[in-house]
Amino acid sequence: MADMANPRGGHTAGAQKSDGRTGADPFTVARPAPRRTTLDLADLAEQLRALLADLDGQAREVAGAYRDGYRDGYATGYDLGRAHAEQEMAEQWRQLAAMVRAHGRTRAHAEQERVRWGGCRKDFGKPRPGDFPGRMKGAA
Repeated sequence: MADMANPRGGHTAGAQKSDGRTGADPFTVARPAPRRTTLDLADLAEQLRALLADLDGQAREVAGAYRDGYRDGYATGYDLGRAHAEQEMAEQWRQLAAMVRAHGRTRAHAEQERVRWGGCRKDFGKPRPGDFPGRMKGAA
C-alpha cells in the first residue's frame, strides 16, 4: 500500500508489524516499556500476613495428617502383629499336641525300662547269656 512516506508501499522503517517485529530489523521484537507500580507497605504487610496464615494452616494440616497416618499405621501393625502371633502360637500348639499324641501311643514306662535295660534297671550290670566270659587263666 503506497502512501506519502513510503511511495513503494509496505511498512515504513521502524514501524511495528503485526507479529511484534519492527520494520528496521526483522529479528528485533518490540517490547513494551516496563510498568511502574507502587506498592503500599500496608498492602505488602497484609499479603505477608495472609501467606504466613496459609503456612501455619498448612503446617497444622500436615501435622494432623501425620498424626492420623501414624495412628492408623500403629493400629494396622498391631492387628497384623497380633494375627501373626496367633498363627505362630497355633502352629506351635499343633506341634506340641502331635508330640503328646505320639507319646501317648508309645510303650508304658515299665515296658520301656525292660527293653532299655534288659529287665530291671538294678539288674543291668549282671552277666547275661551271650556276654563275653572274660579271659581264661593260662590262655595266651
